[in-house]
Amino acid sequence: MDQRFLYRWACKCIENGTIYSIIDPYLKGKIAPQCLKKFLVIAYSCVQFEENKRPTMGEVEVILELALELQKQAESEMESTNPQGEFMCEEVSLSYCFL
Repeated sequence: MDQRFLYRWACKCIENGTIYSIIDPYLKGKIAPQCLKKFLVIAYSCVQFEENKRPTMGEVEVILELALELQKQAESEMESTNPQGEFMCEEVSLSYCFL
């Protein structure tokens, strides 16, 4: 698949709010919105055409660690409010993350 096509397709999914349609069904409702935003921001920056606009692997690692912490925090908060049941995360608009 042409890298430019994949890049444009991903950008369109992010910009028009259909990103949730390409998320693994198993993860839908399980990934915290703030965690998903961090994943998408780093993924978006990694596919920039200009090399100097892409993050270093160290920067990617830091952002992914932050995303993991945000997920853990969200799960902990949801578990404290509903210790017996499953929880579902809300879907949010993500397009503003990339403007």
